[in-house]
Amino acid sequence: SLHVLKSLEIPIKEDVWLSLSAATVFVGREEILKLVTNFIIDPINNKPLLFVGPSNSGKSSILREIRRNNENSILLSSELFFHFLPDEKQLLKLICFNKVVFPNLPEAQKNEIEQIIFSTDKVNIEKYLAVFGEMSKSLNFILLIDEISAFEPIVIEMLSLILPILVVNGIKVLIAEKQTTSIKKDFYPSLDVIHLKPYTEIETKEFIEANCS
Repeated sequence: SLHVLKSLEIPIKEDVWLSLSAATVFVGREEILKLVTNFIIDPINNKPLLFVGPSNSGKSSILREIRRNNENSILLSSELFFHFLPDEKQLLKLICFNKVVFPNLPEAQKNEIEQIIFSTDKVNIEKYLAVFGEMSKSLNFILLIDEISAFEPIVIEMLSLILPILVVNGIKVLIAEKQTTSIKKDFYPSLDVIHLKPYTEIETKEFIEANCS
């Protein structure tokens, strides 16, 4: 399984992880998806959107459905992190080394990103944040973050520094998390929160029938 490969620290491409780890048919939460669509196309509202709910409420499924429906989206999940690079460098790699961002960057910026990631030197925070500033000024993408609390502390700290830069430059950010308290207080104070309830028995049955038929 994918989790066995992860335990062996074997890198897995994001598209492979998505295709094998998530349901192929999305059932329920249609109203939520309509709200998300309106948020994405809204040129004014850039306040990050936070989905909060217990297990079996569809938080991760919503993010993965957004990912499938929007080619310019990037999904961050703790399952995508491995130990062959420092976590802060992996974060930069996950956000930049993909078909959404990297092919559309100027050569000078590509070289700068590669230097930060593959250098043996400690990350220079000012240069690190400057990369995200320049990148988000010139590109339009959607950042999806699945369960921030599952990330390593250094990743959470870096995201808390990166997100304000992205939001100011018009990048849409959507987050899934189990609870809001620490996220709103310590991570990002201004969020639009959507509370999700667990799937009903009928919704669960529809989900199983749609994916197993």
